Amino acid sequence: MELMRNTFGGEKGDGILLEIRDVLFQFSDEVPELNKDVLAVVRKMLLPDIDKDLPLGFQADVTNTLAGSQETAGIKDLHPEVAMIHIKANDLIKKYLKQRLDVLEGGKVDYPISLRDLKSEINKTDEERIISMLAYLFLESSYLDGGLIALKNHANFKEETEEEKEKRLAKDSSK
Repeated sequence: MELMRNTFGGEKGDGILLEIRDVLFQFSDEVPELNKDVLAVVRKMLLPDIDKDLPLGFQADVTNTLAGSQETAGIKDLHPEVAMIHIKANDLIKKYLKQRLDVLEGGKVDYPISLRDLKSEINKTDEERIISMLAYLFLESSYLDGGLIALKNHANFKEETEEEKEKRLAKDSSK
């Protein structure tokens, strides 16, 4: 938690998060100086994977988006052909995230996926266009910024002191 606070907390953290965002959105390939522990936190936040060391109830994976939510149907509710389109879009999302995180970690990508090209219609079949557009909408609409905002919120979270906790509990019990 201290690592996140020191890196992403306050105004200094906003600048670092904007630099990371610029790499993720391909606005820039100027990689901010980040140590490997910070990069591991960013990777876990944006491209989570199942992990034996996580506590119960905390397992996450980008593939979980295929399960659906109250607002969206999961692949189990879709016709198999439509479900496959969503699975392929999810695969593309994971490839894009992996490539951008590799760049953030100083790696080179031979054939990068372009975020702008995902929404392009050039040289694509109708199915490829749907897959690309689903991936683009997921990444661009809220996922990338949402992950960075979550990092910022975690870093700026103020833990309650014992005195504050006692006051809150006393106030709650008097209702």
